[in-house]
Amino acid sequence: KTDWKKFTTHLAENYGNIAIIDSKQDLEEAVQKFEEKTREAIGASTRVFTEPRTRNTIPQWIVELIKAKNRARRRAHRTGDPADRREANRLTNEVRYFLSDFRNQQWENKL
Repeated sequence: KTDWKKFTTHLAENYGNIAIIDSKQDLEEAVQKFEEKTREAIGASTRVFTEPRTRNTIPQWIVELIKAKNRARRRAHRTGDPADRREANRLTNEVRYFLSDFRNQQWENKL
């Protein structure tokens, strides 16, 4: 990600005066200097992001179960109904069981 204000400031502070161009050689040197200073400014004002490590993704059906659990938990909190609380607790236990089982399978496959 480039910080364009920092880029502009760096370029203005470090570029200096533009030389008088009388020949092709002077033009080539001016272009090289401009390219060099521009690259320096880009390097100074751009942050490099490292690619996040890919994690083992969980199956979509477990993701859907987690979403259902969260909906049930919100409903139970909103209504306070014992049946809603039971449903939320049941789904929580199911998610816990299936996630644990999935992680154990992943670990065994890795070994």
